[in-house]
Amino acid sequence: MEHRPVQRLATVCGLGPSLMTIGGLVSLEVDTSRSADFGPMEGTMISDKGREFTSLGLSFLGLALTIAASPATSLAQQAKIGNWKLNVNKSTYPGKLPQNVTRQYEDLGCGLVLSTHQGMDADGKPYFVQYVAKTDGKDYPLSIRGSGTINSITFRRVNERAVAYVLKVDGKVTAHGTTTVSNDGNTLTIATTPVSSAKGAEVEVFEREK
Repeated sequence: MEHRPVQRLATVCGLGPSLMTIGGLVSLEVDTSRSADFGPMEGTMISDKGREFTSLGLSFLGLALTIAASPATSLAQQAKIGNWKLNVNKSTYPGKLPQNVTRQYEDLGCGLVLSTHQGMDADGKPYFVQYVAKTDGKDYPLSIRGSGTINSITFRRVNERAVAYVLKVDGKVTAHGTTTVSNDGNTLTIATTPVSSAKGAEVEVFEREK
């Protein structure tokens, strides 16, 4: 089952909401006494204490984040917002090719972008990856369905159309790469180089879905 994030996080960013872990899921706590002007938020439950708890639905293995009002999403990340589909013929893989790979990037406000990756791996097994991150050089939890490790991702700005990223597993760097959006905004190229593999870089070319 695919979990959905808070749909109107940008609306309440300036109110100083906090993310806390409840039962392995990260949830958003908002003081409703200060958010009456914004109306009800989708998918919320109101407790007797008058607080709203909205599940982000991302399993971050007990890690908690704190969100405060911050600058808008960077231009480099804004360029990726939308839906993308992998063009296997234009991509380069050191091994067998995956199937039906899609990526979705959603602007949650406060500089945060929700990224959802799904498809079939080279062996025909479905996979689902999701994270919420800023382009600020900090580690953010990365949820991989079925993974028993603690995964994270870090982003740094390269220019207005590209960001560099680092992937970690249990705190150790496993790969690094870049994501670049073409000048016309219709092609997303993701180049990933593993740290401990002699197979070489993987270059994925995605095309924007209209």
